[in-house]
Amino acid sequence: MHATLKERDSALKSFKSGLSPILVASDAASWCLDVQNIGHVINYDLPKRIEGYIQRIRRTKKHGLATSFFTESDQPLADHLAKLMNRMKQDVPDWLVEYAHKLQPRKSDPYFDYLVDKFINAIAADVKANSSCDDIDYKTVHKRQTSEYARSALLHYNCEGEKKVKYELVEAITSYGIMDSDGLYVHVNFTAMNTENSEVDFFFAELRWDSDKEASVPTCVVTLEEKQRVGGFDGTDCSNYKDEMDFRVDIQHCYACGADLMHPKDGKLYEIGHISMSKSYGYDLR
Repeated sequence: MHATLKERDSALKSFKSGLSPILVASDAASWCLDVQNIGHVINYDLPKRIEGYIQRIRRTKKHGLATSFFTESDQPLADHLAKLMNRMKQDVPDWLVEYAHKLQPRKSDPYFDYLVDKFINAIAADVKANSSCDDIDYKTVHKRQTSEYARSALLHYNCEGEKKVKYELVEAITSYGIMDSDGLYVHVNFTAMNTENSEVDFFFAELRWDSDKEASVPTCVVTLEEKQRVGGFDGTDCSNYKDEMDFRVDIQHCYACGADLMHPKDGKLYEIGHISMSKSYGYDLR
């Protein structure tokens, strides 16, 4: 999955349907693709951070297997990997313990504990449901992803600069995943409560997958009053916006999202979605 949009979409569909039992993908796939109950995840190279590792292997759930190639350059991950295996009640190889002991002792890491608890709870829920790929509720998957995107955007918004006013998430409304030649993006709407006056504001956020940081990085997080909002143009008649090449760049609108996702009327605030030809985009799990 590292070619043209058409080839990437075809590869993913073949993998989901079982026509192609093996999918070779770059690290970005761990973030944007929600394919459940994968039998075997092979990490040819390990991510730099433990959240990237958990994000990759979480799709194996109950019956799957995760195999990773570990080298000396992966030593910074050794401690977290050993702790994760302990929590999963797996035997930790002696050599991994030795690598972990070479590191400075880590202080308590609440974020790591949260990630592991979330991963273990997901496995427990999967065992209870005993679901298969055919039973996946994609509305539930989309809702979960939207919530994750909203929390990530709001965390960035609260930590940016020296904001005195903080927000708490109220509702993750909807999101669209967008893939084009510039990379992997998400547009998301959510509401959040101002902790100072308890008022609830409407937000738009754009996040981009950063392969170096192995995380989704917000490029735009803004509050929108109703008069500042405009829906996406995907699926609408764009004939008035096209030129003789069958597409044009329209900086004020987003053609990758549907009308249900509200964007800023000032389209310059976000990076992606401004090409009027809908075939320019891929990946929308809805």
